[in-house]
Amino acid sequence: MNNREADELAVKVYPSSLHADVIAELNKYWMKARPWTEIRELRKGVDDPSGHHCIGVMGQFDKGCSKPVAGVQYTTAFGDPVFYCEDHALEQFKWDKANYDEAPKERPDPGPEWHAEIAKMMFKIEKKKRKKEEPEEIDPS
Repeated sequence: MNNREADELAVKVYPSSLHADVIAELNKYWMKARPWTEIRELRKGVDDPSGHHCIGVMGQFDKGCSKPVAGVQYTTAFGDPVFYCEDHALEQFKWDKANYDEAPKERPDPGPEWHAEIAKMMFKIEKKKRKKEEPEEIDPS
């Protein structure tokens, strides 16, 4: 997809009330396959926090927050804004970095005992499977 196609798609998907800078930001993160833009400070004339409140952080949206909003993040699918107070913006920023930007950490090998136990379990499963697949002998009497 070239830039022109992306711009045309943005015009069709995102609300017309969004600032051009926000649409450019949305396109940038959408092309990176991120569901959200990065959290940033509110910008006067670009973001409209009026009537919105802080929603908390990922996994804790049910807890209310009465602090004034200081940061914003947009969904790259539809351009919906999500507003955060300064504290929750920092927490959410850390969560986003850990889940979207850092490579997954390699898990240690559980060891030969674990592999032997798994092999034993698989052998039992295969044995039961073979037993079920064997045709039953019918007694002719």
